[in-house]
Amino acid sequence: MEQKPVEDLVEYFSKHDDSDFPYYGKRGKFEYKNEAYRKLEALIQIYKGATFVFHGLVKCTIALINGRIYYITFTAKAEEDPEVREYATKIYYVPTW
Repeated sequence: MEQKPVEDLVEYFSKHDDSDFPYYGKRGKFEYKNEAYRKLEALIQIYKGATFVFHGLVKCTIALINGRIYYITFTAKAEEDPEVREYATKIYYVPTW
């Protein structure tokens, strides 16, 4: 497969620079992360390794798309943070039968 010049990759990915959606792309040694992706990475680093204590379920919805996707919103308290905060997560379940 022919490798594209880095300039072409930069031009292609630059359309995502101001997007609120986190975009990431990698081709060979070229790696692209938009601002939303870098912010998400920073948030993950803050809570990486944190121990959470579940406080309560706020809501849960399900989407049936090639399996199941559960969207769960819950409250929890991080070990280092005395305040109970709201978190959201997605769980993908694809049956293997």
